[in-house]
Amino acid sequence: MALITCPECGEQMSGDAVACPHCGKPNAAAAKKEKNSKQNIGCVLMLLSVVVGFLLPPVGVVMFVVGLVLVLLNLFK
Repeated sequence: MALITCPECGEQMSGDAVACPHCGKPNAAAAKKEKNSKQNIGCVLMLLSVVVGFLLPPVGVVMFVVGLVLVLLNLFK
């Protein structure tokens, strides 16, 4: 976690912050990282659903659908 300077107000803020706590300007890099993280979780759920689907098909289907929804929601954000 590095400190960066807000381009809007010039105050120090965390590089992981979604927005500057002083002026509220969005931090595009942190927002993109958060979006990619959620999309990766969806992909992992979809992959795990294949394995679980062999043992417990109904649970595998639910996992696949939840993973697909996460991926699609974050794809269009």
